[in-house]
Amino acid sequence: MVLEIESTAHYTEVVTQAAGLPIVIDFFATWCGPCVMIKPIFETISHEYEGKAVFIKIDVDKCEELSAQFGIQAMPTFIVVKGGAPAATMKGANPEGLKKFVADNTK
Repeated sequence: MVLEIESTAHYTEVVTQAAGLPIVIDFFATWCGPCVMIKPIFETISHEYEGKAVFIKIDVDKCEELSAQFGIQAMPTFIVVKGGAPAATMKGANPEGLKKFVADNTK
């Protein structure tokens, strides 16, 4: 399951509730074609890692503060957060690359 973050406070709440699990973030925009294309892949991966990682998506237009905090400059950008800090970043809508990125960074 992929949870859509609505605010910085909501993000902080999700990080707190993650209980040490890695958090995989999809920074996206509704008008971004590659973001729309990769969305079902991200959702499929989230089901494969249920209980092993938390999957969230953040709309860069709705959550500008979080986008700035993470230095987002291109969409989609995927970030794995471990222990509250970014641990790995991937840019672009590459389905096979995303699967490998998640596999490598959620161990």
